[in-house]
Parts: sequence; C-alpha cells; structure tokens
Amino acid sequence: MTKSDNLSFDSDAAPERARILLADPQPILVDGTRALLEDQAGLEVVDVALSEAALHRAMRLHRPDLLIIEQRLGQSRCFDLIQSLRRDHPELKTVLFTAEIDARTAIDAVRSHVDGVVLKTMPSELFLACIKKVIAGGRWIEMQSFADAVEQIIEQQDVSESLAELLSPREIEMVSWVAKGLRNKEIARQAHVSEGTVKTHLHNIYEKLGLKSRMELLRFAQRQGLDA
Repeated sequence: MTKSDNLSFDSDAAPERARILLADPQPILVDGTRALLEDQAGLEVVDVALSEAALHRAMRLHRPDLLIIEQRLGQSRCFDLIQSLRRDHPELKTVLFTAEIDARTAIDAVRSHVDGVVLKTMPSELFLACIKKVIAGGRWIEMQSFADAVEQIIEQQDVSESLAELLSPREIEMVSWVAKGLRNKEIARQAHVSEGTVKTHLHNIYEKLGLKSRMELLRFAQRQGLDA
C-alpha cells in the first residue's frame, strides 16, 4: 500500500500533522501498529515506548498530540498512568488499545476520560477511523462492547451505586428526567440551564453508557427502574 491521504481530518482541532506516541509492551504487535499508522498521510509516529519508564521519557522528549496505550503497559496502573499523563499534558489525547472491554475497564475508561477505546479484534479500517475521530477532537468507544460492560456493572451492583461510578450527579438527574418522559426544554427548566447544556449532558451520557440515542437511553433507564 502506498502512503495515502485517505485519513482526512474534518475539524479545526486537528493538527496539520498529528504526532503519535505508541506505548505497548509487545514489540512485534507495536511494529505492526506503527506500520499501519505511518502508511497514512497526516500521521507521524514519533516514538514507541515498551515500558512505563520509556513512556515518561518519550512524553518529555516529544510532547505528542496523541498517545495510543496498550492496557497492559503499567499493568494494573494503566489508568492511573493515563490520568497522571493528562494532568501533566492537558492537551494530550489518549486512545486505549485493549483485548476486551469488561466492567472494570468500562468504569476506569470513563473515570480516566480516555478519548478512544479500541479493541484489538477491530478491523484496521475501524482502528484508523478511531484515530481520525480522536485527533479531530471527538471520542470513539466501541459501543456494543461498552454497552454490554455497563449492563454487567448494573447487574452486579445496586443501580444507584453503579450509576454513581459512571455518571456525575447532574448526569444521573438527567437520566431520571429522560426516563420520566421530559423533553429537553422541560429538563432545562427543571435544571435551570439552557437546552444546549442539556444536549451536551445527554451526549456525554450516551458515550459513557455506550448508547446511541435518546430512545436507547429511555429504554435503559426504564429497565433500571429510573422512571418511578
């Protein structure tokens, strides 16, 4: 494959040439990921980190636009590591590369504010679409796996406890109002905010719960008894 410009960016937030740091403890796999990314115009892999120490050095040296980090880097500390890096580098965008999205991963991904979650079983076209969207300022989560993980969380815990792990108190209020059939204008009146703010909250809720629409949110909320 020749180097192509098929990875176009559609946001002012996207840099002219995105600088990417790969962090993955598996050299063979990371070489394949690097080759895939470097075959795309507009992308530059500035370094590869095979350990946590190498990651910190590379961050200081290159200050990349995007970090793609494999979940096993840093072992159980991966999400703490992501949060620490984002505190030190507020403009950094992060994509988590993982074998599966279980309940714990779903919660930790939400809490760490990762910009994208990519499954290793994803076709390369979807992987590149994720990178494109995140660099352009969006978020990407493999919705079905994430939604399944959220359902697993709900089943294992009390509804209020599990939602409190995933959503802010204001977002939980929004879910409750949607479950009761309130429209955005009515929710805005209840919350003393603008309709635009309500839409922003709902968009964030969809992403955190792995949902695609208001109807899916309504069904989810009703299944959890939040319409009472």
